Amino acid sequence: MKRKIKLAFFSAAGTTKKVILELARALDLVDEIIDLTPKDNRNQPLILDDKDLLILGLPVYAGRLPSFLADYLKSFRGDRTPLVSLVVYGNRAFDDALVELKDILEERGFINIAAAAFIGEHSYTRDIATSRPDKSDLDLAYEFGLKLKEVLIKEPTSINPPGTRPYRPGMVYKDYKIETSQACIDCGLCSRDCPRQALAANNRDIDLGLCVLCSRCIKACPVGAKAILDEDFQSFLKDFTAKLNKTRLEPEFFL
Repeated sequence: MKRKIKLAFFSAAGTTKKVILELARALDLVDEIIDLTPKDNRNQPLILDDKDLLILGLPVYAGRLPSFLADYLKSFRGDRTPLVSLVVYGNRAFDDALVELKDILEERGFINIAAAAFIGEHSYTRDIATSRPDKSDLDLAYEFGLKLKEVLIKEPTSINPPGTRPYRPGMVYKDYKIETSQACIDCGLCSRDCPRQALAANNRDIDLGLCVLCSRCIKACPVGAKAILDEDFQSFLKDFTAKLNKTRLEPEFFL
């Protein structure tokens, strides 16, 4: 059966987008690309049927799906719709993210036929998994796409990606505030593009109840005016960076 390929992703820092678009390049034709990063693009659920194929790419936060994205996925509806799940994490571990994604969407009519976990530059800092996905990662994303072609000609069969149930605890958010320095030029990119609309129009005031520390505003700032300056966070980040940089983790496929 020829299916309509729907490609959907959330990518605050652009790493998940890079991986999933390279995967899609190997499939030759994608019928629809859905960027779930802007908040307004998550106002409606995805409703698909058995003639569709959903390739979904999401980030990993502390070994789980970000809770606001997990909640959004619960609005999806499928009808024996094949699902390819892809997660991107910051060189620590993807833990239970793939299992959580599978459970949520299979309960809603999808069949998780394949999965993958890739590494992207960590959202907290450019010093962990720097510049990843790199060429090696993207070559593997393309290879994964080629392997998917073989899977897609078969009858959809659910896989069991690694992970545990019950899931590990999710992200615990502390009151770390992203500060804005006097270097700010009020270009408005940060408040315009915040995936949670946590930034006020003045580009400085942040709703800590909405901010998920995705760091889109930090990494996108053209003058480097944003940073988390909290001393506890900086102390944690120093040790965290040293630990995670000891080993280069590699992408994994589950078919």
